[in-house]
Amino acid sequence: MALKYWFVFLLIGIFLVSGCVSEQAQQANQPQTPTPAPTPTPTQYKIYIEPVPYGILSHYQSSIRDAMGYWERTKGINFIEISDPSQADIYVQWVKEWGGERLGQTYKAELVQVGVGDSVCLSTYQQYTYDSVVLIAEHELGHAIGLGHSDVVGSLMYPFDTYLVYENDWKMNDVLPAGYVKWVPVCTKNSNAQYTFTVTSSVPINVDVVPTVADAKKIGTGETYQHYSDCYQTSTTYYNQICIIPQGVFFTLYNPSLLSTAQIQYSAKETQPFTLATSG
Repeated sequence: MALKYWFVFLLIGIFLVSGCVSEQAQQANQPQTPTPAPTPTPTQYKIYIEPVPYGILSHYQSSIRDAMGYWERTKGINFIEISDPSQADIYVQWVKEWGGERLGQTYKAELVQVGVGDSVCLSTYQQYTYDSVVLIAEHELGHAIGLGHSDVVGSLMYPFDTYLVYENDWKMNDVLPAGYVKWVPVCTKNSNAQYTFTVTSSVPINVDVVPTVADAKKIGTGETYQHYSDCYQTSTTYYNQICIIPQGVFFTLYNPSLLSTAQIQYSAKETQPFTLATSG
């Protein structure tokens, strides 16, 4: 009797196994529909931008949007500008005066601080150019989306400040007594900067660019001094010259008159845009 039941169970087992194999074979012969690859979702950040500080041109607000656009194009980031700072993933804050300490900073990838000017040159506040602020914002937003500093000199994420350019290094009205020499430093951080210098004077004066204060002090004394000859002009009441100069040099104004005081207006503007070597 036991043998009989065992034989029945064996037949049932063979039937079930053959059915499963047959079903698997049928499934294997059927065409398979491939599973579509998931569509990558762009990294998304809600961003709040403070209003620009008092005294800064209002269109500088768009410098942050230009910086956002850079990372949207190059990294596929999706920034959503919002009006409620409490909902922001990234809060952008303006800093009107860093005092030369830095150009910007990012704290815990949440607070991005962007400088718009400083008083480092001649202790007179000067605003950075719009393009400089865009570059500062691009660098700091790079940190906010997770990028560190780059070792590639000249790249956007390299930790340096040679892309800083002021709207004007200086733009002044002054008096230059007879026989006096005035020297003013240029503010560039570039080793090969293009500058436009403009001077108007009520009496003829001499204009020059020299490498050191020691050279400036020799002007008008008859001593030989070093200077940039392409920038030199004598006995002029109007000077408008483009000069290629390094950082650390001095713009000079000399009134050779023995009697007449010169009423002068003079300005310096770095006009050669900074170009990044790479975006990394």
